[in-house]
Amino acid sequence: MLRLARWIAGPMTFAAACLMHASPANAEGLTGPTRAAFVDSTVRGCLNKALDNKSASASLVSQSCTCFAEGLANRTSNEEMLALAKLSPESQFSAMQPRLEALRKTCLDGIKKP
Repeated sequence: MLRLARWIAGPMTFAAACLMHASPANAEGLTGPTRAAFVDSTVRGCLNKALDNKSASASLVSQSCTCFAEGLANRTSNEEMLALAKLSPESQFSAMQPRLEALRKTCLDGIKKP
């Protein structure tokens, strides 16, 4: 879990940077193009790092990366992403850790194994 969370933390920097020109804050989570950019960036970064490990199948890694990216997008407002953009990657990871932990059971239990 910690490894997956660290895979997701890096792409959050790029996604947060995209928000510098984003729509106003939404307490309900990311929406529109901002959400799409965040999810896409987070999934791609997670997949790139996770697949280097090769300890899990591509299907399982893809499902878990997508679940975590979507879950984070649902739980993070535009305003929070702008604040995260000002933090170091380590601080971003620490700030998002409680959300990642909250998603762990849902995402990992929901994986469809081949």
